[in-house]
Amino acid sequence: MNVENIPSAQHLKTACQTDHQGEHLITEARAVVKDGTLYIHFPMNPAYHLVTDIMVRNGRFFTSLAWVPIYPSGPLTLPLTHEHLILDKAHYVPGDIINGYLDLAFTITGDKRVIDDGKQAFYVRGTFSAIVRPEGFDSRADDNISAYDLGYCPV
Repeated sequence: MNVENIPSAQHLKTACQTDHQGEHLITEARAVVKDGTLYIHFPMNPAYHLVTDIMVRNGRFFTSLAWVPIYPSGPLTLPLTHEHLILDKAHYVPGDIINGYLDLAFTITGDKRVIDDGKQAFYVRGTFSAIVRPEGFDSRADDNISAYDLGYCPV
């Protein structure tokens, strides 16, 4: 993991490109700090089923990928062939804004009914930004909802 300025990152905007399940943007990132460890989560959405999780501790990071295919299949593996993470700070606490850059390359090996040739290579790369939340943060709790700035402007 590198620590440096991320000049292309935009405040609270995630824009990671991927070619897995077609070219598209991953537009959501979540970050949580628990016991000094930073967890970054890129959730799946209805049109895109890859979940990316990154754990950062003591200057090292570990990436985990999970994919649930639309069609039933046998076992699949998603080995990483390249992983690079740049964060704008070495340590984060709840309330910080995390800005980063992620560059992953991976293959999918497994059931030929899901992967036409049995193995394909893909990437996920781009900038991300999120508010670092404490463990157990509930975005729907009354105290948290009342703090949202929804840009309301009475007419």
